[in-house]
Amino acid sequence: MDNEDRAILLSVTNTVSNLANSMLKIRMEVNAIKTTLTAVHYALHKTPELQELIERCLKIAIETDHACALGTSQTDEMLQHHQDSLSKLIPPHVWEKVKTSD
Repeated sequence: MDNEDRAILLSVTNTVSNLANSMLKIRMEVNAIKTTLTAVHYALHKTPELQELIERCLKIAIETDHACALGTSQTDEMLQHHQDSLSKLIPPHVWEKVKTSD
């Protein structure tokens, strides 16, 4: 292996390492959002009218995201990944109420 090949391999290795670190940071950010959503949900647990408003707004936002994605280059796989991500962020009993049906 010559010096040029080593340089390319080192560059690819650094790029993969940076990508892995970026992905880990994004995962931590998503977990922070999930923690916040869960805390807000449970704080509002004894205020049904606020829960209903939040659930209604979540449903509208999810349906809007889905409608905006139609006709774009987003694949069904990406749309499914979006739904899966939402299902991990939103408490399960709320998700059952607000998820879009395909």
